[in-house]
Amino acid sequence: LIIGKRYPGTVVYLKPFGAFIDIHACHTEALCHISRIRDDYVSDINAVLTVGDEVNPRVVEINRRNKRVTVSLQTDDMWEHEQASAKMREGRKTDRKMEKKEKKAMAKSSDPLAEVPAPKVPIANEPTAEEITKRALEDFMNKPESELTHAEQKRKRKLERRAQRRTTEPENEPTEQPDTPLTLAPTPTPTQKENDEATTKKALDDFLKKPESELTHAEQKRKRKLERRAQRREEEPSKPLEQ
Repeated sequence: LIIGKRYPGTVVYLKPFGAFIDIHACHTEALCHISRIRDDYVSDINAVLTVGDEVNPRVVEINRRNKRVTVSLQTDDMWEHEQASAKMREGRKTDRKMEKKEKKAMAKSSDPLAEVPAPKVPIANEPTAEEITKRALEDFMNKPESELTHAEQKRKRKLERRAQRRTTEPENEPTEQPDTPLTLAPTPTPTQKENDEATTKKALDDFLKKPESELTHAEQKRKRKLERRAQRREEEPSKPLEQ
């Protein structure tokens, strides 16, 4: 689209403030303000245009940033007037920008120390953060319990118990023992191992000899499982060797 050139289009829909026209060249909806419908004043847009009218508007402005196209249905005699009004609008925008810049510059020049931060003067005997925390804790611990809430009373008692433990810890510290070489546990002798196996076997035999009426459901299941395992072990040697 070229500013000042006419392109055929169709009125898509109407609003009280203007008409939206579909430009056939690029299929873009352009706005024709009610003040640009005719050279003279128009009070009701519906009395002049209807949806579907074929018109030949002239491109007045292309705003690529907002993706907006403004057109006009006025005669070519109004083109010079439109150009003059557009220049006036641009001039007013430029003037407003310049005024803002001048006001900022004046504000900076009137207060030259506004942007310069004041040097931080060190305060004599200024307490550190650790000292401030310590003082606040001491003030809290010295408060009577009648002035504290239930949660603060619990916190105070907790801090008192912690301080008491810290004072008693050095007395209860165990003395350091000299390093002694590590000794391995004695390996079980064959006699001990045989005794353990015999004890286990005896306990298993006693368990298997018990009647099922004296066993729980879980013990009954375990007993049957052990019996099946013993039966399989007895059957395994009798199987013929595969050639």
